[in-house]
Amino acid sequence: MRLLTTFIFALFFIVGCAKEPQRTTNWLDGAWKVTNYTVDGQVLPESSFSAMAFDFTGCDILEYDYCDGVMKTNGGDDIDFKFTIGTDGNTFSINFIALDLEDISGTIESSKKKQVLTFSSNNKAQVITLEAL
Repeated sequence: MRLLTTFIFALFFIVGCAKEPQRTTNWLDGAWKVTNYTVDGQVLPESSFSAMAFDFTGCDILEYDYCDGVMKTNGGDDIDFKFTIGTDGNTFSINFIALDLEDISGTIESSKKKQVLTFSSNNKAQVITLEAL
């Protein structure tokens, strides 16, 4: 009986933890425009990111290790990437398919209308704010 109780508790714990990354993945699903970009605390001029956007394809993050996405650069190029959300729902990793781009990982503050990605790239602290299109 004790083993059964422990098993049921563990199952509820796992199911409860599994909701966080899926909720964040569901909120990310769709197109997002970059509305603010800071590097080492300095806000970049809007002209340097005005055309940047991310398109995250929702998926069952518990079934697949990574979901797909596309980043539109300020120069108009589309760059494919894979992303995943950590088990806490507050961390992310983006693996760019292009060989010349550094993969990024960090924290995410997520809601249905706004995403804030905080990470380090090229030894510089960066924060990107995304708003739903």
